[in-house]
Amino acid sequence: MLKRTTVKFLLAVLVITGLAGTADDASLTAAEKKVVVKYLKDSRDQLLSEYKKFSEKQARFIPQPDGTSAEIIMIAQHLWENGAWEKLKKAMRQHPPTDGSSPCEAYAPEFTGWTIYPPLSRLSIQPSAGEYKSIRQSGIRYVRNSTENFKTHYVAAEDGCVTGYQYLISIIERTNETTAYLRNIRQHPQFPAE
Repeated sequence: MLKRTTVKFLLAVLVITGLAGTADDASLTAAEKKVVVKYLKDSRDQLLSEYKKFSEKQARFIPQPDGTSAEIIMIAQHLWENGAWEKLKKAMRQHPPTDGSSPCEAYAPEFTGWTIYPPLSRLSIQPSAGEYKSIRQSGIRYVRNSTENFKTHYVAAEDGCVTGYQYLISIIERTNETTAYLRNIRQHPQFPAE
């Protein structure tokens, strides 16, 4: 159901914005920024609400041998999102190329696979929900206050070269995927009681 809702959201956003993503489009309108900010807040709140349902024991539960615990997923989401906002801000500071070259040529695509994470003991950071919320809030402020054109600046993403606007939508989508993963862990037949 979450995936269907996400697809509908993405289609609605693209329709509302007139298929935002071409270099000739105007900058984000106030209405478009409002929609993006709303979904950044909503996806954050849903993720944190879902994670708060886990006890410490439940957060460390690994549903299958090649799976990942909720705790590791939240750490990975925190680290990924911190990097994603930095990457977006860096791309927004770059001037779009005028010589016809690919705007993302200098950047390598990022890896975002869900199955390969370092063991918990090797991660140097174990962020709290408050720290994650702080990162997202900083990103929301950036989107709300930025005068840069998210539709003409490009970011090298795992799916290729996308506009800053499309990258914002991918941040929302990644958050929704993490929320869905947490819900799936809770549905596992061997999920521990409190």
